[in-house]
Amino acid sequence: MAPVPPNNVQAEQDVLSAMMLDRAFTGQGVELLTPADFYRVPHQTIFEAMRDLYLAGKPTDLHILCEELVQRGQIEHVGGADYLMATIQSLPTAHHLADYAAIAIAKLQQRDLMAFAAEVTEAAADCENVQDVFSLATDKLMRISDRVGDNGFMSVQQATLDVLAEIEARNKGHAPIPWFKTGLHGIDRLTEGVENDVVVITGGGTSQGKTAFAMQSVEHNDGAKLYYSMEMSAKALIKRWLASLSEVTTRTMNTGKLEDGDIEKLMDAQSSIMQHNVWIYDRPVDVGRLTAQVHRAKLQHKASSVYVDYVGLLRSIPGKRQDRREREVAENIQALQGLARTLGVRVVIVSQISRKNQDRSNKRASLTDLKESGEIENAADLVLAIYNPPAEDNAESITPREAEIDILKQRNGPTGRAKVMWHPTRMRFYPRSEDTADDHWWDS
Repeated sequence: MAPVPPNNVQAEQDVLSAMMLDRAFTGQGVELLTPADFYRVPHQTIFEAMRDLYLAGKPTDLHILCEELVQRGQIEHVGGADYLMATIQSLPTAHHLADYAAIAIAKLQQRDLMAFAAEVTEAAADCENVQDVFSLATDKLMRISDRVGDNGFMSVQQATLDVLAEIEARNKGHAPIPWFKTGLHGIDRLTEGVENDVVVITGGGTSQGKTAFAMQSVEHNDGAKLYYSMEMSAKALIKRWLASLSEVTTRTMNTGKLEDGDIEKLMDAQSSIMQHNVWIYDRPVDVGRLTAQVHRAKLQHKASSVYVDYVGLLRSIPGKRQDRREREVAENIQALQGLARTLGVRVVIVSQISRKNQDRSNKRASLTDLKESGEIENAADLVLAIYNPPAEDNAESITPREAEIDILKQRNGPTGRAKVMWHPTRMRFYPRSEDTADDHWWDS
């Protein structure tokens, strides 16, 4: 005989009784619980009927509830009016509804954990790819744990105290100033002091320097960072980083045709890179596994930033893939945004743009050009777009040329444009040598 799953029938009855006795408690119950949170099916039915009555603006007392259940043909299924009356009479006090609900939720979580363990065991026994099982397990476990904690509300009094304490700490130098830095003064002046949870880097076409720009921001922002490189291997990424710091091209590295002094330049670049706490992940990954890795990195290494390069290659959780790619990308973006909010990490997303941009005479990117645009644009706190037109002769040039970085969106700060220099062989952006007023502009 199978063991009875964890449950507390008395706590469930107490919740229902309190809701029947006072409409205010009905609202509290509807906020805290769903029908599926109850173990006994009759209790699920009773709660669902009361919830529907409450949302329709109707009373939820014993008499009205009985009438509703009769009309639905469910009164006998729940044990009749006698059961409802006995449930009310067994209630110690209605004022402890939140405590009764907490007991019911705790038992539900125990049942969910048992079902989770059984499902993961079955999936692990039959799996072809163990990483898919890890992702499935991570997603389900996080959904179970989401029921733990507060209700998400914060009083304005507490929020105000927290904000003023934060301002005072920054004023005294006891807390860091939020800042997404790039090493390009025209951009960094605009992003100083602005808290950006989700940063999007995009460009007006392919080969604009999006990855190079992302890597430059890695150099200039503090804390441990996770870099998900989905288009190139970790070694290829490091070669590009070495090239940007050493002036030794990746072609020279790959062919082994080093010139005098190149080894010393590479060793100096290596020393610079080794000072950064960056972890590169260059395998295919889905958003569930990424979320689990970031949680662990936050706990173990106090990770401050997560880079996803690029977001179009981020997979959905196995078993949750959508028919439409746009919907799949939207769900992944929502998961990344949630990661930024809940863990307090900055998420930097490298995104491509729609090829329709190339049909215009003005090739600069706009917000509407973002590929699978809607959700990315909504989630982003800061959107940086690179305009890096090719050399005029349409040939690959080793000569540095002018490019532009646009801040297309900044949720709590100015937008603007900075002119910079792009060095093709070093694959790096530099500030313009002249520090004139028209190096940058901004809108208030």
